[in-house]
Amino acid sequence: MKFQHFEVNNEMYAKNQNKTLKSWNVKDNSMDMVTALSVWTHLNEKDSAFYFQEVGRVLKNGGRAIITFFYLDKLYRDSLEIREDKIGRYHSSNQLEWVFDTPAYESKSWFYPKHLNIPENAIGLTEMGLEKLLINSKLKLVNYFPGNWKEKPGVYFQDILIFEKV
Repeated sequence: MKFQHFEVNNEMYAKNQNKTLKSWNVKDNSMDMVTALSVWTHLNEKDSAFYFQEVGRVLKNGGRAIITFFYLDKLYRDSLEIREDKIGRYHSSNQLEWVFDTPAYESKSWFYPKHLNIPENAIGLTEMGLEKLLINSKLKLVNYFPGNWKEKPGVYFQDILIFEKV
């Protein structure tokens, strides 16, 4: 297992760092697995697309990526009807904190809760956004575990999506 830190810009966590997107210093087709827990939930559309391509580049054929998202799918949209101004049914934050109602930088597929000042604090993507990520990535979605932020029981707060390189 290997962790690599990249000094790159993020409006929430590293505002003063370099805004140039950097390829990972990892050989093509060399990794069996990539994990990113609570990373894509802090990436704008441009950064998200770039680094998703990097995941596809470094994975071996048949390799897997476990990435968490706030995935704004039908299950999320259905959850909007039952949300209340109180602590979540399966998590310890207010249910209304997790309403992704504001386009992140005028995107049509990346959204953040309007009460946050900086989109990269918590960004969700729609089904169309996920489709955009998958195009040219050589990855396919093979499993999906909804997060309990959607007011349903889940194994993790965020949605867990598992991808495989084809």
